[in-house]
Amino acid sequence: MNEEEKALLSRRFQGTDSRLMETDPEWVEITANFSGKEVPEKSRLTRHEQMLCILSALLGCQGMGEFRHMLHAALNEGLDPVSIKEVIYQATAYLGIGRVHDFLETANAVFKQHGISLPLASQSTTDAASRFDRGLEKQVSLFGPDMAKRQTDGPVLRQNINRWLITVSAITTPAPA
Repeated sequence: MNEEEKALLSRRFQGTDSRLMETDPEWVEITANFSGKEVPEKSRLTRHEQMLCILSALLGCQGMGEFRHMLHAALNEGLDPVSIKEVIYQATAYLGIGRVHDFLETANAVFKQHGISLPLASQSTTDAASRFDRGLEKQVSLFGPDMAKRQTDGPVLRQNINRWLITVSAITTPAPA
């Protein structure tokens, strides 16, 4: 890894407490090359979208340490805190409160380190009365009309789970014009 690449990593991960660059430079070089060069070169996603995908994947695999480091990198690269919170909030329905809680606490601590005031301004475009209908509209628009059938077909438990997932979809549904 040349000095320019080291400087880029240092800027990207400013604020982290990792010592891996000192203890495992070869691993850092391999992973930095993969995640910072090889994958982005082949990706059609914007850097913003890539960072959100990385944070989502780390939530899903429960990679807390790397989540913390990538969260610093995301903020250092200008990713907005609202998008980050959105990813964490959305993960709750899929991963569970118990698995997401610590990630939310970690995000809040990292936000504080970056001087981000909490709580963030509310982004909600629904309320308890409209959340299901708006979420179902969003899922049908993304996945097709068969999504509506999942609310009436199948076992009751599955219908309940689908209902919970639909209400989370409403979080990102824009307010009606």
